[in-house]
Amino acid sequence: MAFRDFWRTLWEYITSTIFWKAVIKIVLFVLAVVILTSFYLRIITRHGKEYLTPELRGYKYDVAKTYVQQKGFELKIIDSVDNSVDNPLPPGTIIDQSPPSNFPIKKGRKIFVTIIAYKPKMVPLPDLPGYVSLTQAENELRPLGLRIGKVDYIPSNKDDGLVYAMIYKGDTVQPGYKVPKGAKIDLVVFKVMADSLMQQSDTVQQQQDNSGFDEF
Repeated sequence: MAFRDFWRTLWEYITSTIFWKAVIKIVLFVLAVVILTSFYLRIITRHGKEYLTPELRGYKYDVAKTYVQQKGFELKIIDSVDNSVDNPLPPGTIIDQSPPSNFPIKKGRKIFVTIIAYKPKMVPLPDLPGYVSLTQAENELRPLGLRIGKVDYIPSNKDDGLVYAMIYKGDTVQPGYKVPKGAKIDLVVFKVMADSLMQQSDTVQQQQDNSGFDEF
């Protein structure tokens, strides 16, 4: 009997006006919360308003930073690399960006860039004098990001083609001396000249003549 009375009372409540008014209020409250939340998120995220990222590669960082700030973006350096020996660029030049150009992003987002280092990396000079030829010197300097500049020759009776000295900005430098990556290193190279060969031949002939005179 009590169980039957419970279900009768529950049914009467569910079918009553008071119950449905409460349900309608709850539904309206939930709808209001959903609508307000959606509206708030649209304002915060600027939903539907995306802009294409500009092409920044090739521009100096300071110039690009001012430009993107005017467009409502932020610019951040994530990496810097040494200058290319074969294709040098001014320090601070942007060589890569993320996101790439023409990529849709919202205002206020960050654009990450890689630039040419403002200060080149310093590298030690290898041990060249007296040991390597001009070709070998180039093979040792290139991996370090260095180049051969002017080549001068000094006469020698031997060691033809071997490096005699390294010169940087007019001064003779020793192995281990640090220079900026991309620098040009002038070399002084031994060269057997025709005069040296002739002088060497005369010396040998004179020694032979002296030897014959002593025997006489």
